[in-house]
Formats: sequence, structure tokens, C-alpha cells
Amino acid sequence: MKQLKTLITIGCIVIALLAVFCKKEEEVEEINPTPMNPVVIDTAKNEVKISCVVKRMWIDDSTSIHNCIVSKYGSNAGKAVLVSNAHHADFYDALIALGANPGVDIGDPPDTNGVPTGTEFKVLVKFEGDTTLYDINELVEDSLGREFKCRMHNSYTRAVSTNKGCIYCYTTCKTSITSNPSYTAKDFYYTPGVKWPFRPIKEKWPAEGTHAVVIFRKVQ
Repeated sequence: MKQLKTLITIGCIVIALLAVFCKKEEEVEEINPTPMNPVVIDTAKNEVKISCVVKRMWIDDSTSIHNCIVSKYGSNAGKAVLVSNAHHADFYDALIALGANPGVDIGDPPDTNGVPTGTEFKVLVKFEGDTTLYDINELVEDSLGREFKCRMHNSYTRAVSTNKGCIYCYTTCKTSITSNPSYTAKDFYYTPGVKWPFRPIKEKWPAEGTHAVVIFRKVQ
């Protein structure tokens, strides 16, 4: 009888320890990028996350040509709806560390029919104070009706030498780390006076200066 009680006690202790261990596993906090640690690689989810800040100027302006996501260290940072605290070169390195393929360089000047051919990603955005995870297609309207897609581009050398800072462009871009293959280089580089079709959906964007986590998730 005494042995049975001992075994029951040991069993209870083991179960309690397992419960504590499992709870700790469940409570492992997700690591998100911050202005001080602007790039996070999450291999378990096949994604790279970067810290960004919202710039309402280009959201509220309904006519001007602007950029989508640009590093604060780049010369194009003043014309982006999302300015990243991450350096564009560090972002490129993070994608490579995740196992992404940069694909083929479209050239300079670019091949007129060139598009980025590297690893495909979904671009997702989460604003501080909002639990919603938005696809970039839910935040920006394209009046021509083409989907915003994202592929990595083999542009590292040019991205560093020009220092434009482009991380994600609405169209195929010879200097951006990632860009949208729905538009070829010919669509914009060789079409003078083309009307800019990309407009952020104003009511879906938060106030100026709001912190945002932008996720580049590999498409399987």
C-alpha cells in the first residue's frame, strides 16, 4: 500500500512538471522587430520581419508618385509610405539567411520585359495598436487591377552603390531588394507620362509615425 502511494505521488510530480514545461513552451513570446533591432528572421515561419514607420504624407496625397517601403538610410526615404528602420543591405542579407534565391538581375538599363525572378513572398503589415494582419493588397489600391506580388531581385550591388534604399517597390525595380513582377520594367521605365495607378486606402492606415511590423513570408 505504501509503495502504491509512493508511485502515485511520483506520478503526480511528473505530470505537474510536464504541465509546467508545456506551459513555458506555450508562453515563448514571439520576437518582433523594433527600431533598435529592426530585422528579425523567423525560420520556423519562413519569414523576415522589419520595423517600419508610417508616413501619412504620401497616403493623404492622392496624386504624387511615391514609393512603398524604403529604408531610412536611403535617398528615397522621403517619398515612401513605410520607412523602415532596417538598412536595405541588412534586409537583403536576412532574406538570403532565410534561404531565399535572389533570382536574375534585370540589368541596368533594365531589360524592357524584365521582372524579378527570385523567391516569392507575401507582404503583410501589422500596425501598432491593431491586431489585424493586413496583406499589402488590402492597404493599397491599384487602379489597373493588377495584384501586388513580391519577388526578390538580384540587385544587391546596385542597391548598395545607388543607396536609394528601396526594400519593396510597387513595380519591377532595378535597385529594389524586392519588387512587384505584375509590372515589367517596360511598364514604367519606358513609358513617359504614365499615370501612377497606386493609391493607399486612406481609412485603413493609422496616424503619422505609427510603428508597423512588415512581414515578408515565403510563398511555399
